[in-house]
Amino acid sequence: MQLSCAVPHVAQRFSWDCGLACVEMVLRALGDETSPAKLHAQAGTASVWTIDLAFLLAAHCVPCTYRTSQLGCNPNFAREGFYAERLRDDRERVERLFSRALASGTPCVEHRAVSRDELCLHLGGGSAVAIVLVDRQRLCGTEDGAAERGNAHASEGAHAAGDRPAGAAAATGRLLVQTLGTLVPSALRPSSGAQPASDAPRLAAGGVGGFTGHYLVLVGVSTDSPAYLALDPARERGPVAVPFAELDRARGAFGTDDDVLLVCDERLPKQIVTQSP
Repeated sequence: MQLSCAVPHVAQRFSWDCGLACVEMVLRALGDETSPAKLHAQAGTASVWTIDLAFLLAAHCVPCTYRTSQLGCNPNFAREGFYAERLRDDRERVERLFSRALASGTPCVEHRAVSRDELCLHLGGGSAVAIVLVDRQRLCGTEDGAAERGNAHASEGAHAAGDRPAGAAAATGRLLVQTLGTLVPSALRPSSGAQPASDAPRLAAGGVGGFTGHYLVLVGVSTDSPAYLALDPARERGPVAVPFAELDRARGAFGTDDDVLLVCDERLPKQIVTQSP
């Protein structure tokens, strides 16, 4: 049994907006119903970096700390296909955002990586979540990841966004979620009204070689196995258990800069997560 944060799952709508979907999950857990369209407009770009997400959270008064092993753009990314096309255009904007954050202290940016022990300690309190940048291809080594990669194109556009269970009580696989209390906060209830099928998310499939950036929301740590409880915006529901070793490889891969957004807020609703027999 594990006390974790009750965060509603939000599926990404396009191939590039997994980070914005993660921010939307956190905001909805806090009762902020900002629309996806407004978040997209506030971001102002389809080339979203972690510093963009940090500023979005700060704009919505969400306390967070951004930890990274690289302040600004890593010049080595110029040889990585995932970044190469936009790096020249993004560099000035990203460097400017880092300068603003370091000068003002908002959002808080710390120049260091987060260890597994630190991440587990952060998540173990029940009032904290983390948005992590990973190499999605490093998450495809599991049976679940391999199946998702193989079915990605078949799944694309197959379901309307309104058909997806959006409540935090929607369980995946062997995970059962029981929300604490008798009333489910409005932020955790399934959204009403179906969206057009064209708004269905484009599930990102891992390619061969290279790097595929992807964001996850970590909401807790499993006590039954060495795994994080994660919400993946490329999936239709959550949470899922991701083994420590697998996530460590994915978030420590070249291209991630060890980026982690640590969010700690007593307003985050709590839940009990147990394993089914």
